[in-house]
Amino acid sequence: HAFDAFVNTDASRRVIRQTISFWKDHLEPLPPFADPQPLARAILAAGYGGNRTKAAELLKTWTEQHPDDPVGLSRYGGMLRDLKRYPEAERTYQNLLALQPKNGEALTGLATVAYLTDKPREAEAYVKKAVELNGESRDLYAPLAFHLLASGKFRECIPYFQSAIRLQPNGNDYYNLACAHALLSETEPALTALEQAVKHGYGSKSQFDADPDLTSVRHEERYKNLFSHTN
Repeated sequence: HAFDAFVNTDASRRVIRQTISFWKDHLEPLPPFADPQPLARAILAAGYGGNRTKAAELLKTWTEQHPDDPVGLSRYGGMLRDLKRYPEAERTYQNLLALQPKNGEALTGLATVAYLTDKPREAEAYVKKAVELNGESRDLYAPLAFHLLASGKFRECIPYFQSAIRLQPNGNDYYNLACAHALLSETEPALTALEQAVKHGYGSKSQFDADPDLTSVRHEERYKNLFSHTN
């Protein structure tokens, strides 16, 4: 503090304060970073990194620590379903349903697991209950249909895509419906759905041409003419 012994003014005191602030900012160590949700960050990192097994284990820990978190239970159930750990997925969705008896994701999640374990009547009962409790909506039908399509249940997904389209016509659902029909070698309904997808502004010729799901219809004249109006 020798400086202020010679000059004791507002300006000198301001300089001293700025000097001390500089020392504090540049010489003191930074406080340790306290991440309020390190587990949540780890789950996101594992999910975005494509490590589903690790993400599932982290989600298991999360749901044990937060048993009343419906979002965590829903994500954990979906992860277990995708990993084909069906009994665990079913238990997780049942836990979610116990927490929120009207939860549509839990009911359609249980329906998906039932379809994937070859219990169609049980699956249909879950879907019926979801509709009774929450009403019909694309948000109910379309995710169920997509998970069935992605899991190879092509026949089972078709009526749910059709229901989603009935409620809210859109190119994405028409396209997925076309893929299901094409994978079943049902050429005419596949092409009709593709025409509707294009009509609703979905996709591009390069996307359609690159999709292996559409291999069975790609040689058809109707397929070749899908984008002729855009040329």
